Amino acid sequence: MRVITLGDLHGQHRKIKVPECDLLCCVGDYGAGRTSVVHLAKVPSDVHILLTHGPAYGYMDLIPQEYAQPGEDLHKGCKKTLEVIHKRLKKLKLFAFGHIHNAEMPSRSGSDNYGVRMVKVTNTRSVLFSNAACVDNSYNIVNPMPLIIDL
Repeated sequence: MRVITLGDLHGQHRKIKVPECDLLCCVGDYGAGRTSVVHLAKVPSDVHILLTHGPAYGYMDLIPQEYAQPGEDLHKGCKKTLEVIHKRLKKLKLFAFGHIHNAEMPSRSGSDNYGVRMVKVTNTRSVLFSNAACVDNSYNIVNPMPLIIDL
């Protein structure tokens, strides 16, 4: 199955080239970047793909120091999302999110797999995490091609 993930377009959607796919996942610009505990409780435990706007705590969730207050935690992901992924979503294969612009690397070119990381969530299980943000912190398109993930 070919999955395309994109997000955080901030009005720049006409500049994105979306190739053919089986599933298009847009994680939007919605909300404050934190996933509601109420919504997480409603996610069935047997899902294979989870979409939220914000990341899980500690994975592709760092903001640049210049955007933080002194002593502020630079990780902006949701701790409850990480807990649910670790403890309850045993069949999860892909966790796609956005919200954090410029995460990890400045572009998706080459073989760096910008915005994609395989995360070992238990000793026997890994989940593909995908930051689908397409813009930088000034809302300029830096990734005109969405992430293509073959599951």
